[in-house]
Amino acid sequence: MRDYVRGLLGPVGRKNGWQLAEYAGHVTPDDLQHLLAGARWDADEIREELQHYVCRTPR
Repeated sequence: MRDYVRGLLGPVGRKNGWQLAEYAGHVTPDDLQHLLAGARWDADEIREELQHYVCRTPR
């Protein structure tokens, strides 16, 4: 999850699975694709994690 969000917020030119995975240091986009296609999401938990990430990131 963290790698996916960092990729979306990072300086990745195209926001597709391969580019996001490469930015995160993954060899393939398999893990990120599983996150989007098969993982169960808790919207409240995701929102809180994103909020903590944004608050910790220097501007």
